[in-house]
Amino acid sequence: YGNAVREKPYTSGQVHWHASLQVFTCGNFREMPKPVGSDDAHLGQPLLHTHKDGLIHIEGRVYRKEDIALGKYMDNIGVKFDSDKILDYVNGDGCKDGKENLVKMKVNGKDNLEFRDYVINDGDKIEVRYE
Repeated sequence: YGNAVREKPYTSGQVHWHASLQVFTCGNFREMPKPVGSDDAHLGQPLLHTHKDGLIHIEGRVYRKEDIALGKYMDNIGVKFDSDKILDYVNGDGCKDGKENLVKMKVNGKDNLEFRDYVINDGDKIEVRYE
């Protein structure tokens, strides 16, 4: 124990952050899973979850930035997601449009190649497209 260096937490205290996520496949908006039950019900884990508002919620102290990565969020809500897949769409499957379609991601309007590893920030607007 004596030599163990404790990492400094990623956030200095409790946070209550929100980010939006929109997913489109073959040009169609796809609703992400939401909790059932009361308005305060959540889907996911206490630190990283969603409510009926469909927003990504980060609530609590974040010890490791990996704990609030987009891939972890997608796992928490039961959505398949990686650099080559979203939901049941895999790169190259196609949208019946003759193109070899790919998963693409933008964060706040800019192309982003981090996919699962992207660390969510307060106010982010995340868009994942399979096109």
